[in-house]
Amino acid sequence: MDGTRIADGVAERMVAVAGAELRVWEKGRGAPIIVLPGFGGAARWTAFMEALAATRRVVVPSLPGFPGGARAHERLDTHLDWILAARDLATAAAGADVREFDLVGISVGGALAAEIAALWPPLVRRLILVAPFGLCDDRAPPFDVFAVKPGTGGDHLCADPKRFAAHIVAPEGADALEWDIGIVRANEAAARILWPLGDTGLAKRLSRIVAPTL
Repeated sequence: MDGTRIADGVAERMVAVAGAELRVWEKGRGAPIIVLPGFGGAARWTAFMEALAATRRVVVPSLPGFPGGARAHERLDTHLDWILAARDLATAAAGADVREFDLVGISVGGALAAEIAALWPPLVRRLILVAPFGLCDDRAPPFDVFAVKPGTGGDHLCADPKRFAAHIVAPEGADALEWDIGIVRANEAAARILWPLGDTGLAKRLSRIVAPTL
C-alpha cells in the first residue's frame, strides 16, 4: 500500500509476483479487461478506467517498480524476466478462474502487453495498444525519453504535457517526497524494460499475435 486515496468504488488488493506483493486496483462487473499502465504507472484511477468500468470489470495491476509495484523490478535482469513477470501479473490480477481477457497496454505497458499476446495467444481475447513502445525503426529512431531533463518527459510523451504532469503529481494522502522517489523508481523500471531506445525485439514476435488488435 502506498497511502494514496482511491476513487469511490475501486477495490484494492495485492498479488504475489516476482517475489513481491504488487498492488491491483479493480472496479466494475462483466468480462475482465486488464490495463497495463505506462510511464509513471497507475498514479490514480483515471477517467479512462472509470469509463471502462461502466460496462466491464476493469483490473489495473501495478508493474514491478512502478507505483504500487514495490521494488520488484530489481529482481528482473533480462527482457524475458519482464515478459514473464508481466504475464504472471496479468493472470494473477485477473484471477485463477479467468482463462482469457481483453488486454490494454499503454506506453511501456503496451510493449509488455504485445509480448503477452504474442507468446500466450490463448490468454488474450482482444489487444488494445495505446502509444506502445517496443519497436524501433532505424530510419526514424524513436525519441530517447531517458535523455531529457527531469520533469520534461511529458513534453515528449503526450499532446498535453500539463495533463501528464497532473497525472503523476502526488495523490491525496501520499507523502510528497516518497512519491517523487517512487516516480524516479518507476522511470528506472521503465529504463530496464526499454533501454536504450525502446527496441525490445518485439518486431520479431508480432506475427505470433492472433488476437484482434487496435
